[in-house]
Amino acid sequence: MAGLMMVFLFISIALMRDAFLDRDRMRDVAVAYREGQVAIDSALRSEFENDLDFWDAAIDAENLTFEFRSPEVLFEAGSTALRPRFVTILNDFFPRYL
Repeated sequence: MAGLMMVFLFISIALMRDAFLDRDRMRDVAVAYREGQVAIDSALRSEFENDLDFWDAAIDAENLTFEFRSPEVLFEAGSTALRPRFVTILNDFFPRYL
């Protein structure tokens, strides 16, 4: 009976070890993802920091998106055509973003 308990003890220790290794791998992936996200945010801010106020734009650090906050710059009311000022902004923005 004691031998059977030892077998189950070794099995449970092996499974716990695998669970800890998986947890550590997931933590490493999460840390690497967060560090990459912070690096991308920093690079975007350093590239566009001088233009954000002029464009009335913002960078969301959580999901790394740009938000152009002035609807009067983007489109005419009820129109699908871009305004000339926004076309100029996009022509400056996209080559630097890519």
